[in-house]
Amino acid sequence: MSTKSGLSSSTEQLIPIVSLSISGNFTTPPIAVTKHSAVYKVYSQIHRRPVAVKIINKNAIPPNDAEKFLPRELDITLKVRHPHLSRCLCIMQPVPSKIAIISDFYERGTLLDLILKEKRLKEHPLAITLFRQLIEGVHYLHERKIAHRDVKLENILVDGNGDIKLTDFGFARHIERRERSRSFCGTKPYISSQISRLRPYDAFAADYFACGVVLYTMVVGKWPYSIHSPVSLFPDDLPTVACRRLIMSLLEENELCRAGYDECVNSEWMGAHPHWVFANHAFFYEQVQEPPFEFASDESTSRTTSTKAFKLGAGESSMALDKHLFELKFAAKQLEKSAQRCEKEEKVEKDKLTAAIKKGNKEVAQVHAENAIRKKNEAVNYIKMAARIDAVAARVQTAATQKRVTTSMSGVVKAMESAMKSMNLEKVQQLMDRFERDFEDLDVTTKTMEKTMDGTTVLNAPKSQVDALIAEAADKAGIELNQELPGNVPTSVPASSQSVSEDTDLTSRLAALRNM
Repeated sequence: MSTKSGLSSSTEQLIPIVSLSISGNFTTPPIAVTKHSAVYKVYSQIHRRPVAVKIINKNAIPPNDAEKFLPRELDITLKVRHPHLSRCLCIMQPVPSKIAIISDFYERGTLLDLILKEKRLKEHPLAITLFRQLIEGVHYLHERKIAHRDVKLENILVDGNGDIKLTDFGFARHIERRERSRSFCGTKPYISSQISRLRPYDAFAADYFACGVVLYTMVVGKWPYSIHSPVSLFPDDLPTVACRRLIMSLLEENELCRAGYDECVNSEWMGAHPHWVFANHAFFYEQVQEPPFEFASDESTSRTTSTKAFKLGAGESSMALDKHLFELKFAAKQLEKSAQRCEKEEKVEKDKLTAAIKKGNKEVAQVHAENAIRKKNEAVNYIKMAARIDAVAARVQTAATQKRVTTSMSGVVKAMESAMKSMNLEKVQQLMDRFERDFEDLDVTTKTMEKTMDGTTVLNAPKSQVDALIAEAADKAGIELNQELPGNVPTSVPASSQSVSEDTDLTSRLAALRNM
């Protein structure tokens, strides 16, 4: 669903979504217009944020297209769920001749807007990151036997975090792998030679051809002059050789030889920057749902349909509750991975500590010992917070099974995403307190775990533990410490053994919880 960033200033007047009249019209001007539809930025009182509303005028669509393409668009728009696909909140039909698709609003406009502003995007890491996000979204569709068939810069939105969302499923359709498509749709210059010659084509390969045109425009900053001539295709100074190879493999005329998902992610160019920004696939959520709209035959049906659609969009369905469950589990996984990372960093600091002791550098050894203790404490705290989230997730699982919905859940989970990005454990702890208050009959409250938390945000390294670690490292290295270091340092850390005992007790409680 296209939006234009130039019209999304904070000073513009946003109209409540409930003011959508029975005629299906808004009084404010649209932010984007096509032959058959118009997109408005409105404020949803239900979602409490701006949303994009695409009003489709069925009377302006040719009868054959209305019967063929529109049902596909509505069905696919509702079913797909991916971090790099635009998210549909609900669909409603105010009058028989008009359909409203309500989606998240992405304030930075389209990828075309971004390229026009920046002239061209830097290959590393911005272009790699955005292109990877694009092909992940396309790959998600293809894995579900859905071809987009209109991948282009105008259909790629950019959200407030700078991540992209592929949108507009007007030409999308379900298709089998070996089936040839005969609907010659798309936008020049994104269409492959098979489509331009009106020949049956592989719709999945055609999507990757369009991705190649998108990549070219991103890194070069202009449309390709001749997509089948490498000599005239690229300027002398850009892009890099590795990027050129990937672009040419995507623009390959032979569909059987054209690059796909595996060739892209394993290419030399994309491998040059492995730390691209992307939502973890453990967070992927797909929920097939029945369309919450009906083709209204009178005014009464229209009003009823609208109410039904709004309730779904407000998160009052089991689908929304299931999504919250996935988000909680993903947050726990993130914390567990952070704990593993801290454990690796602790080992690195211990190795540096040993090296510093061998060199006789006491000050450096002190620093590495403190870092190692700090990383160990961080790992323990991450594990404990993950266990806390797991306990709440188990309770949410019960609520999902019973189809019991908590209205404040959505806001808490949304805030959780922000806290997880900064790994602010104190904020995560506060959010979990809010979450637990939503369940008055929570069987296992985290108050039983708080005694073992030892202060979630306390990551300091006590001197006794630091000295003990230095002595332990020196003992393993077979080095005698001089008299400047304490001579009566204990060889073990009492607090550590106590923590191990508490962690074991915590693990047994969680195991009992999961078996309930």
